[in-house]
Amino acid sequence: MLWINRILVPLASRQKTLTLIQAFFRSPSLTLSKAEIASAVYGIQKDASPRYIEAQEINLTKLLSRTRSFLEDSLAHTYQTPPLDWIVFDIKTRRYRLYKIRTDLGETH
Repeated sequence: MLWINRILVPLASRQKTLTLIQAFFRSPSLTLSKAEIASAVYGIQKDASPRYIEAQEINLTKLLSRTRSFLEDSLAHTYQTPPLDWIVFDIKTRRYRLYKIRTDLGETH
């Protein structure tokens, strides 16, 4: 289970999503590299074939996207304008951040 601003986000049937979010919470800065995410979600794979590594990369990209969408959808009814962006990639550090506070809240879309 995950509680955000007193809202329960159900994760019982989303084990990989739960594992991903728990990995972010274990990081003091709430950031992870893609390699750290892969290790947390899929474990360390020694001597993996190139095809396996490629498939894992694709699955990881899908997991990040689906987790982002799931969190946005799960919390969409709680705010008029979403105050957070979930699973944000920082180009400078090459790391993913669990969330980023939106700065464009005063703008109309």
